[in-house]
Amino acid sequence: PSSPTSSSTASPTSKSRLRKKKAMGEAAVINGVMTVPGSNYYGTLRLLQDLCVQLCQMNDLPLNPQAVYESIVCRMNRSVASVDAYSKMKRIVKASNLSLVRTQDEATNNIPCEVEIFEANNELHANVTTTASFRLVR
Repeated sequence: PSSPTSSSTASPTSKSRLRKKKAMGEAAVINGVMTVPGSNYYGTLRLLQDLCVQLCQMNDLPLNPQAVYESIVCRMNRSVASVDAYSKMKRIVKASNLSLVRTQDEATNNIPCEVEIFEANNELHANVTTTASFRLVR
């Protein structure tokens, strides 16, 4: 049985809050600017949210800045990014005697997430780079 806090039963709102909480505590580089983890004024979330609003308004894009912001925060989450990487790596590693396992490598977790947001041809683009570590177990 799953607990009320497990990802299978958590509401979308609580998942969003959890992602925001994790993102707020992590260092990130947003459009070349290093953020201050945990800061309300110079933190990752504040800079990211302001940038989403500014880019949508300045370029008169028909997008909801809050939805853009929440989508990027979701992609910045290491757990979400590692699930995608795991499925791609699993297709490469097909040996029956090896298992692919995600590790909690402290050195990898200290590498800041990089986000580049820009407008081109009346479209908003975001490149999000995060790190995750895996190992092969026999």
